[in-house]
Amino acid sequence: MKYDITAASLLAGHYRPLHAGDDYDYTFSVKTRAGVAVNLTGAFIWMTVKADKLNPDSDAVLAYSTADAEQILIATPATEGVFTVQFDGADTADLVGTWEYDIKAMLSDRVVHLAYGKLEFLHTITQDRTV
Repeated sequence: MKYDITAASLLAGHYRPLHAGDDYDYTFSVKTRAGVAVNLTGAFIWMTVKADKLNPDSDAVLAYSTADAEQILIATPATEGVFTVQFDGADTADLVGTWEYDIKAMLSDRVVHLAYGKLEFLHTITQDRTV
C-alpha cells in the first residue's frame, strides 16, 4: 500500500529552512492514497538526518524515534494517523547547513518510507537567549 504524508510546515519540494538551536514540532498526517487515515496503533516511527543519504546510519547527525515520546509522538487516537517529530534545540544547535532526512515506519511488520527530503538549519542571529 502506498501512503501520502503531509506536514503543514513543509514547503513544496520537501525543503524547509529551520534555525539551528530552536525547538520545532513537525506534525504529520499519514493517509492512504484514497485519503483514509493510516492506523498508527503499535507503529514504530523513526527519522534519520545525515550529511549524505549514502552515509551509514552510524553517521547520522540526528536519529529520532517513537522509542522516546519526546522525539516522535504518535497522537491519540493513533487511528487518525497523526504523529509529531519534536526537534529539540539542543540537538540542532550545531547543525548549521543542509542535511538529508527520511522518515520510516514499521507498520504491521512492514517497513514503509513516509517522507524524505532536505532540511536546512540556518544560523541564528541572537546567540545568547537569556533574559
